[in-house]
Amino acid sequence: MSATIEITEVISFLQKTPPFQFLDGNALKRIASGLEVQYIKVEQSTAIQTPESRPVLHIIRRGAFEIRSQEGLLVDRLADGECFGISSILENNPEGFTVIALEDSLVYRLDRKTFQTIADDYPSFLSYFTSTRANRLRKLFASQTHPTITPAIHLSSSVDSLMSSGLIATDLNSSVQAVAKKMTAARVSSILVLENEKMIGILTDRDLRSRVLANALPADTPVGDIMTHEPVYLAQHASIMEALLLMSERDIHHLPIISNDAKPVGMITSTDLLRNQQLSPLLLASEISRQTNVPALINTCKRLPALINNLVVTNISPVDIGRVVATISDNLIQQLIKLAMVQYGQAPMDFNFLVFGSLARREQSLGSDQDNALMLESEPNEQEVHYFNRLARFVSDGLHHCGFPYCPGNIMATNPTWMMSRQQWQRQFNYWIEKSTPKALLNASIFFDIRSSYGPEEPARQLVAETLEHCKKNSIFLATLTKNALRSRPPLGFFRNLVLESTGEHKNELDLKHNGIALINDLARIYGLAAGETSTSTIERLQNLSDKKIMSQENIHNLQDAWMFLSELRLQTQHESWQRHGKTSAYLDPTHLSQLERRHLKATFKAIANAQDMAKIRFANGLPS
Repeated sequence: MSATIEITEVISFLQKTPPFQFLDGNALKRIASGLEVQYIKVEQSTAIQTPESRPVLHIIRRGAFEIRSQEGLLVDRLADGECFGISSILENNPEGFTVIALEDSLVYRLDRKTFQTIADDYPSFLSYFTSTRANRLRKLFASQTHPTITPAIHLSSSVDSLMSSGLIATDLNSSVQAVAKKMTAARVSSILVLENEKMIGILTDRDLRSRVLANALPADTPVGDIMTHEPVYLAQHASIMEALLLMSERDIHHLPIISNDAKPVGMITSTDLLRNQQLSPLLLASEISRQTNVPALINTCKRLPALINNLVVTNISPVDIGRVVATISDNLIQQLIKLAMVQYGQAPMDFNFLVFGSLARREQSLGSDQDNALMLESEPNEQEVHYFNRLARFVSDGLHHCGFPYCPGNIMATNPTWMMSRQQWQRQFNYWIEKSTPKALLNASIFFDIRSSYGPEEPARQLVAETLEHCKKNSIFLATLTKNALRSRPPLGFFRNLVLESTGEHKNELDLKHNGIALINDLARIYGLAAGETSTSTIERLQNLSDKKIMSQENIHNLQDAWMFLSELRLQTQHESWQRHGKTSAYLDPTHLSQLERRHLKATFKAIANAQDMAKIRFANGLPS
């Protein structure tokens, strides 16, 4: 059944619906004017496209559907604001998908001609739909052919599907004895401290042991004296993956869940997550922290490739996968340092184990190598140098055997060049900024993505802050860094044809990392240094540039879309390489892509090239080529 529609009302709806919300008013009006409305009854089965029908994109105004393959396998479930018919409008539905209404529903129908016109004018609009289609195909592919270990609860599910809602609470003035009795009666391991219905603290059974019993405090000690103030929390609509990452990164075992009005509504514990995840990042990180020797660590880390592959085929975003691997890497580094200290004794001074590159950005994937260094509290004497050399060798060897290969460029803590005091590191960064030699610029592209994986936070924070301040004042450094970065261009030739590797093992393939993702990383780093941006993640850097007015919103969105699209392609390529050959590769054979996917890839590279041109105008326009 079809009917006429009110254009103003449709535009209002589209303005709140991705990816239509990013289009301008004229484009939205063109779409709304060409829409038809259709009512679909519950359980009505609809072939997305038949030989007699024309390809149409369906936008769900109200209702719920599920997409199934020709074999009856579930591909996806959809609700208000989502779309189906993407396969049809992009490639005439070669998969033969069918859609079934789960309730009485209303949809808008957009014809292919209008869709294609908008897609030609807005590459990011097309990017959204090709990415959505790829995600659905990955789900189908995984269910058909890949025997992965699937979590009991999907990591993208909302935390409210897992949290305990029967909260136990107390006030600031309650005694620890009264609170302990209350926790015992309720059989819980934590209690929230509330004031005017707002959470101001948390007390766990571990706090009672370490802060009360261990210090022999009296039973009438007020809860307010020993609680954790302003505890970490998560919003009710967040995903289980976000809870996993937050608890792993902060090393916490109890995570309060709050509603939109900031009131606590539930609690998730590490036990909840481990019980419901057969292959959990939190479980692996936890097991790493419990191992007492290197062979046991090596054996535990053998599960990491399966975990990453599982995250890829279950449609976890590249950003979250990078955070998972970084969290596990950090846990591994910290445990290796603890084991080194068991063997060699306590360190003679405070130190930071610095990480660079993809681990610093939290963007590691399968097969990522190690880039690291040591920053010492002060300049070491000969005996202290010997100690830290042995510790660095122990950690670097352990990382290598646990699946993080040695750095081919020897940027590792085992290299004496990269073991310095805090003051020496600051002088080194200042030298690179002032000199801007080719070698200094190469080092800047690696070392200026920096994070401390072990050690006190303040020395590393000061190093980053002073370096950023120095960068902001040196326009010549930013100009030469930009010029150096622009020597690598996206692989587009004349008439926007893809330029492939011409020789060697990867002949006729694309290097997605160095010819795509790395170019976006470089741009985000340059703009981030110019703006004094402290975050290291590429997506976070780009997002935070919005507030600093240093890059146009269009370029920010284009680069974010490009990074996500290329990272998804890279992860999928690595996954398929691992399945076939037991090793990873970021080289893509474009012949494996559809015509439309190749078109999207070219549009992505064009967006990167445009952003590079804008960076040259802003930072390096006066420099000779």
